Amino acid sequence: SKVQERHLEPRQKIIAPDLRQARGTVANIRLWDSQPLLATNRQLQQLRLYYRFASAAVDRYGLAQDPARQGSQQVLISARELETSSLPKASATWLNRHLVFTHGYGFTVSSVNAVGPDGLPLYFVKDLGRGGKVQGIPQLGITAERVRSVLPVGRPRLYFSSAPAPYAIAPSMVREFDYPDGDLNIYSHYDGRAGIPLGSLPLRLMGAVYLNEPRLLATGSLTGRSRLLIRRQVNQRLARLLPFLRFESQPYLVTVRISNNPSYASDQHQYWMLDGFTTSTSYPYSDANKAGIRYFRNPVKAVVDAYDGKVWLYVSDPSDPILRTWQRAFPDLFEPLSAMPRELQAHMQVPPSQFSIQAERLLRYHVTDVRTFYNGDDVWSIPLEIYGDSNVPVRPYHVTLQLPGQTKPEFVLLLPFSPLKRSNMVGWLAARNDQPHYGQLQLVRFPQQRLLLGPQQVSALIEQDPVISYQFGLWNRVGSRLIHGNLLVLPVGNGILYVEPIYLQSRNNDIPTLARVVVTDGVTFVMERDLKRALEELVNRMGAAAPLPIRPVAGPQG
Repeated sequence: SKVQERHLEPRQKIIAPDLRQARGTVANIRLWDSQPLLATNRQLQQLRLYYRFASAAVDRYGLAQDPARQGSQQVLISARELETSSLPKASATWLNRHLVFTHGYGFTVSSVNAVGPDGLPLYFVKDLGRGGKVQGIPQLGITAERVRSVLPVGRPRLYFSSAPAPYAIAPSMVREFDYPDGDLNIYSHYDGRAGIPLGSLPLRLMGAVYLNEPRLLATGSLTGRSRLLIRRQVNQRLARLLPFLRFESQPYLVTVRISNNPSYASDQHQYWMLDGFTTSTSYPYSDANKAGIRYFRNPVKAVVDAYDGKVWLYVSDPSDPILRTWQRAFPDLFEPLSAMPRELQAHMQVPPSQFSIQAERLLRYHVTDVRTFYNGDDVWSIPLEIYGDSNVPVRPYHVTLQLPGQTKPEFVLLLPFSPLKRSNMVGWLAARNDQPHYGQLQLVRFPQQRLLLGPQQVSALIEQDPVISYQFGLWNRVGSRLIHGNLLVLPVGNGILYVEPIYLQSRNNDIPTLARVVVTDGVTFVMERDLKRALEELVNRMGAAAPLPIRPVAGPQG
């Protein structure tokens, strides 16, 4: 992609008009990271040991009260997938592993920018398989009716998943476990079209030979409708179907209602989306990354039905010469991107792996002066931040914000830059995800004569702030584990806003809670219980004033 370059000279102190000007950015500031949410899901939503929330993806849905002003509502969506390896030893029989525990069930959808009074995330969709709740979030102005219209649930049985899954045989004479309901278990039978028929002895024999599994012939549990479901992990499924492409990205679940498209079942709503890449190690006059790859493009968007395993392949970059060659060999395998339902197009994302490679190239190749480039006088680096309790390189993060020069917030992937061997910030790169600007890159550069704080410097100054460090010390003394969330760097009006969520995890409880939010413009540091109060305090304080005391407490509820 061509990089659009902008120069920005941010104001040192954020003032109230900056927040009003960037209302869409402020309304969507992300307070929840995927790791704390997963830890919460595993404690409160997992239901049984043999279910697992393997990943949580940031996405956006049209839930916002005023989409024209606020943009789409950013959410974290996480699938409850099957993990038969966690079955108790006495229950890990062949029948249970392949005929009873055949699928995951349900998913959660939570807001990234709202928190409950107990410090836990607020969900739009939760407890599927346990009564099920599809609800609004009043503090965001989002009603339950709006959620039900935008986030369909349907039959949330996930026979195909992002996590490794053994082969399954369904339907059969054995009932398949769905979920527990009090002291009872709820069961179902698969009625999809996926899999290899096992209705005759020759077909069973072939299946037994392929799997090296004689029990496929000996069992009396199969019926004439039984089918063998294999390659149920979506990356593995696509890698076998398309060995000439790389599927390295983490699949993410979307739940949509697709209408007026005969290729998609009207009663099916859960799909996995992921990206296919063409690569080469021998592209001439090209810089290689650490893996030796010199050519890396993302010409394919793949969609996999989470119930039936059906695969759709859409060409997102028809100019890619490697893919064009394969299209000539397999003309019926791919469809143009215009054939993808608009409901799915609204959830396309720039792959973080591709974006990271583009960002790494810019560390050196942003220079246009020949002598400066040759001397290596202006090389950038990926800055560090404190995440959890460790210093780690900043990873690209999704945010909904108004890019400089834009009036409407949009879903972008963003990464800041620092000079090599220094910690201040010289710019950031953003990849636009929303149509019609999908894939466009915008590089924002700051004046070289200005020293803007980088993420590592801000993290250090947060730790050094007397009020904030005193509160951190109190939590440590009572045995709570302090977890630093992603430090977000956001353009807000004519200033730069840094936001870091602070989570607490008690010694006897694995559930992290959002305890505080730290905000700063690099001059004033504020820590409050919620974002609204923190931002109000930030703009009301004079930059040179001493920090106002915050009543110390021993935990989120104190």
